Amino acid sequence: MNSLLTPWIWIPIGITMVAATWWGTRGVKRVWLRALLTALPVAFFFTPFIPHSSVEWSTPWPPAVFWLFLSLSHGKFMSFEVVSIGVVTIVSWIVLLALLRKWRRTNAAS
Repeated sequence: MNSLLTPWIWIPIGITMVAATWWGTRGVKRVWLRALLTALPVAFFFTPFIPHSSVEWSTPWPPAVFWLFLSLSHGKFMSFEVVSIGVVTIVSWIVLLALLRKWRRTNAAS
């Protein structure tokens, strides 16, 4: 279990999941939906653990989704992690939409 807590395990898993999602959504015609579906694994695997006021420590690794699944396996629900994952999803989605729009404008001008 201790080896799962290292960033060297979660970083490649997160990158692989983001790439797999991007590749898997190639057929999605709507750019905003494809960007949203790609923003979800970005938020799941790259959101650091943001503690609640009842928690005395924080760590960037493992990501928040690990702690969320761990708490659900113990029959608890950590709502503050869902909020942080949701915020990162929205921010990642907006940034990705902006990058895709800029990329499309650059390619259209060429």
